[in-house]
Amino acid sequence: MSYSIDICVNATSQVRGPEVFWMSRWEDWIDLVFPVFVLRSAVNTVVINTGLPADMAALADSWEAYMGGAQGRPVRGAEQTLDAHLKRLGIAAADVDTVILTPLQAYTVGGVEAFANARICMSRAGWAAFCAPRLKTAHAARAAAIPDETLNYLNTEAWDRVELLDDEQEILPGLRATRVGGHHPESGIVWVETARGTVAITDVAFHYDNVEKHIPLGVAEDMEEIAHAYDLLRRSGAIVLPAYDPVRLAAYADGKL
Repeated sequence: MSYSIDICVNATSQVRGPEVFWMSRWEDWIDLVFPVFVLRSAVNTVVINTGLPADMAALADSWEAYMGGAQGRPVRGAEQTLDAHLKRLGIAAADVDTVILTPLQAYTVGGVEAFANARICMSRAGWAAFCAPRLKTAHAARAAAIPDETLNYLNTEAWDRVELLDDEQEILPGLRATRVGGHHPESGIVWVETARGTVAITDVAFHYDNVEKHIPLGVAEDMEEIAHAYDLLRRSGAIVLPAYDPVRLAAYADGKL
């Protein structure tokens, strides 16, 4: 099964250099994008991540405080909303049959409630780590990962549609997921078969230079897992799409692959 991929930027922001490149670029602010990936085959319509919340005010305040500058605030144009992207693509949210969330963070789960008919796939190990973290650190703050209203939705209304994935699992023909950890316990690679070959969409690298130049991600919970993930990506022969790299994602004409 072959898929097309539409890359739909839901918001933009900047982060401090060491967030992206471990122990380097201290004086730099680095651009990030936060996309929704829409995958379509002859049979299925799939969304990887659902964007930031409709109301970003509280999130923007927390990111500015964390980054120590207004550059850290996420920015979203009217044409970048989830609704605007779906309308442009001619897709009804009700027709999306599968949603994949990686990692479990406010910038990936913000629009999940729009997809009322979709099964919601996430890492089993990641969900366990979220529900029972080893340490309750600021980096793993619960409400910063899954806001209260979204958590309530997943645990109640969407309960029967939540599918917890093994560390290596086929989701649909031509679509599989590998949990690699590193950035967060649930961080992974979604392997997508396309007419141009296998595409690897991942949150374990923020920019392509992380993988290509062997520079570990700065915001990492496990450096050994990061190294293993980058080795896997380099050996795979896949087209690697770090989920937040504006240059790498923009390299595909009209945001489509």
